[in-house]
Amino acid sequence: MLRLIILSLFSLSHLFAISVAASQQTLLYPRQNKQVEQYTSYPIELLELAMSYGEKNYSLEANKGPVVSQEKALANLVRGSGVDVMWTMTSLDREAVALPIRIPIYKGLMGFRVSLIHSAFTKDLESIRDMQDLRKQKAGQGIDWPDAKILEANNITVLKGSYGSLFKMLAAGRFTYFPRSITEVWFEYDGAVSSGNTALTVDPKVLIKYPTASYFFVNRNNTDLARAIEFGLESSIKDGKFDELFYRHHREMIRRSNISDRLVIELHNPLLPEKTPLN
Repeated sequence: MLRLIILSLFSLSHLFAISVAASQQTLLYPRQNKQVEQYTSYPIELLELAMSYGEKNYSLEANKGPVVSQEKALANLVRGSGVDVMWTMTSLDREAVALPIRIPIYKGLMGFRVSLIHSAFTKDLESIRDMQDLRKQKAGQGIDWPDAKILEANNITVLKGSYGSLFKMLAAGRFTYFPRSITEVWFEYDGAVSSGNTALTVDPKVLIKYPTASYFFVNRNNTDLARAIEFGLESSIKDGKFDELFYRHHREMIRRSNISDRLVIELHNPLLPEKTPLN
């Protein structure tokens, strides 16, 4: 009799484990370049937090494919090929093909840009007083980044490359400055210093600013997932956990950027969709 009870309990627990596993849905996001893993931990943790508010059981995994560009990852999301959700800066083109969850996950800080520079070019940046002076210098940006188009729309000369090649181009003097979000630049600077690259530094003077937002995006047909993410983000905002996570990751980055003491040069963003919540 005791043996039957034990076997029954084992069977029930086994069935329960199978049921839980069956009800769990894995969400695939684009595999990240090892160079950016430090600052991509925040959106992953934020997505995990958002999904914890729903009734459905989700788990997050990087897809098994190679690291690809933002546009390639977006194309995979649109096709439903190995990407269920991604986070990236919004633009008219991106919102035309994918479904944004319009809650800015970086609170607009992706549009607050300070520049990585080669120490040999410090004086070039020190001479900047206004937009006209900025236009005399060459910027570096990613080939498929909306930021490159924003800079070009403001008549700034931009040299483009893959993410990894941009640091080599900067070191070689191909361009003067590499504008980065204040949520990114300090990770990259600290990484350069720890690897022995003492020639790279952060411009202490100029803040390039333009209105933008970074969202989670899903396939346009996956409205259930979009609603789940939106519900989770809104819930985390209401109970304060969104801010808690955000400032845990970014308070020190904001402090080091010393925004209030910088010369602010504002750019217009022609890629900004009308529905972007700039408040």
